[in-house]
Amino acid sequence: MAWERRRSRKSYYYRTCRDADGVVKKSYLGSAADPVTQILARVDHLSRAEKTAVSADERVEQQEYVVLLDPLEAFQREIDRMTFAAKLATKSIRRAKKREGITMESRQKNGSRRPPTHEEFDELVQRAKRDDGQARAELRTILAEYPKIQQPIADLAGHVENSLIRLIANAEPAIEQSLRIRVQRMREELVVAHDALEAKLLAEQVIAGWLNVNYLQMAAAQPRTRRTTADFWQRQLDRAQRRYLKAIAALMKLRGGKAVEPNESVLHCRADSSNP
Repeated sequence: MAWERRRSRKSYYYRTCRDADGVVKKSYLGSAADPVTQILARVDHLSRAEKTAVSADERVEQQEYVVLLDPLEAFQREIDRMTFAAKLATKSIRRAKKREGITMESRQKNGSRRPPTHEEFDELVQRAKRDDGQARAELRTILAEYPKIQQPIADLAGHVENSLIRLIANAEPAIEQSLRIRVQRMREELVVAHDALEAKLLAEQVIAGWLNVNYLQMAAAQPRTRRTTADFWQRQLDRAQRRYLKAIAALMKLRGGKAVEPNESVLHCRADSSNP
């Protein structure tokens, strides 16, 4: 869409567009002397300006989510690492104790030790993967004696949860508070008293997944000015849904098949916040 000047020094207005086959075609609309052409050119200019502004908003929206991708990935890795460690620690623990001659009482007599470093903990998990009975018993002891070893997950979970809530609420305090109340209710429903560590971690993964999927569903449903932007949101949604369903399936298996999927959408929170 542009004015073109000929040798006669007169300006003519053309509009370009792509057909169904993706071929760019140019259409002549009129000369600068025609008032109708002037109006059409002005309308096109305003339309381009609007699309530019919308595109800029979309880039900001996408960048806000991209910034959250690293904490989300770190959260998933920590959850996977700790749930696997908790599972190994409880698997065949009696057989491991009998084979290695390790008891909790004997460990208590050895006195308190410093908590393991991140590298030492990962090494212990790798040993437990190889069916090392002593490593599994060690894992169980560490997880019981050093609750603070789970602190990185708690910090990441809080950061991810707060960030997703703010993105969904979009600077609407009522929606944000309604979401926080809904998340707290979900946590009370998913986490049972005296739950093992593995169940608590999976519950946090389900809650984070619920928030992430709901946000991405809204983002993917919005009309986009560029196909690449729409594809980005759809890819993120597909990936988040797979992780969410995987977390639900793992928690259901741990609960003996009991349904644990939250049956509410953030749209309920928006509706609740609009009611006085």
